[in-house]
Amino acid sequence: KYGYVAQIVTFGRLKAKQAIKDVARVTGLMPAEGQRLANLVPSELNITIDQALAKDPDFRGEYEGDATVRGVVDTARALEEHARHAGIHAAGVVVATEPLDNIVPLCRTSGSDDVVTQWDGPTCERVGLLKMDFLGLRTLSTIEMARALITDGLPDEAIWHAVGRTPNDGGAHPLDLDRLRYEDPRVLALFSRADTSGIFQFESGGMRNLLSDMKPDRLEDLIAANALFRPGPMDLIPEYCQRKHGRQQVPTVHEIVDRYTSETYGIMVYQEQVMQIVHGLGDIPLRRAYALIKAISKKKEKVINAERPKFIEGAKSKGLDQKKANDLFDLILKFAGYGFNKSHSTGYAIIAYQTAYLKTYFPAHYMAAVLTFESGAKKIEDWAPYLEDCRRTLFP
Repeated sequence: KYGYVAQIVTFGRLKAKQAIKDVARVTGLMPAEGQRLANLVPSELNITIDQALAKDPDFRGEYEGDATVRGVVDTARALEEHARHAGIHAAGVVVATEPLDNIVPLCRTSGSDDVVTQWDGPTCERVGLLKMDFLGLRTLSTIEMARALITDGLPDEAIWHAVGRTPNDGGAHPLDLDRLRYEDPRVLALFSRADTSGIFQFESGGMRNLLSDMKPDRLEDLIAANALFRPGPMDLIPEYCQRKHGRQQVPTVHEIVDRYTSETYGIMVYQEQVMQIVHGLGDIPLRRAYALIKAISKKKEKVINAERPKFIEGAKSKGLDQKKANDLFDLILKFAGYGFNKSHSTGYAIIAYQTAYLKTYFPAHYMAAVLTFESGAKKIEDWAPYLEDCRRTLFP
């Protein structure tokens, strides 16, 4: 359909813990000893061996007191960030107007005919290829099956009755999910009580705890929950919930900042918010604001340092003094490092709401669709909890 297309290779790289375990294994240490040494590295995202030695006295003590451990750690340090294995990007493909082997080296994946680039995504983009992400979700098939089961199993009058409406009330058909209004109190109540077995992106225990604390009562809360429930932003969840329920005051920073963060109670959750603040307060063009966010996430100090004085000058012209402007830029560095793309989070929240709508008004049909797909794709212990949920909710 799109001409010349290939999936993109990814390289799993050696992080501190994995490097130590691999080196310990090939130097003859028992697996349990390699695991013990790896466990001494603090569980922090992207921590390096040097940082671990500086932070953890037990790890440093082992390193300084045992020549074998020192040899393992020194070798692991030399291997950090080297590629360990190749995989296939979850959704990324490159698209070209001429045969790709004129532009990029290709290979086939083991056991299939899928064509994969031998360069990673950023390298493909640097040589001018268009990289697109096409994400296939089984949930979309589950929704379509649920709609088919409802349509085949219920007369149209019963479908309207199930949602408490009639065709004379006007509005979209109950199964026209693209025209839902995202403010149904019964659907939002399902999220608030964390009854989210079978609900896209909201099934895990951690996410249910978040929902119990947050008590979402609008689509914007579900969008924020999707964006916050990741390493890094998770630290902001208690603050978001406290401010949402009025137990903590939302601080005032500047009229422009407050305007763009009002939806998320003064917290910069999304990349788009950071871009708007950098653009609106710092007078930095949106294109450069986007480049700045990318530079922050990749820790490109040269780009960050070049934009800081421009932002401070722009903020000063809007009435912020130099110290506050500097402090705000530091805050932006912190938030932009793990800011999430709001449009992505919104798409996910809408699909989650659609699944919750079907579970609320057509629970038997929806859970039948969930079980049909999940039982074919997973081990019995993975999908058996759905049966328990059906017994609890459908056959109390």
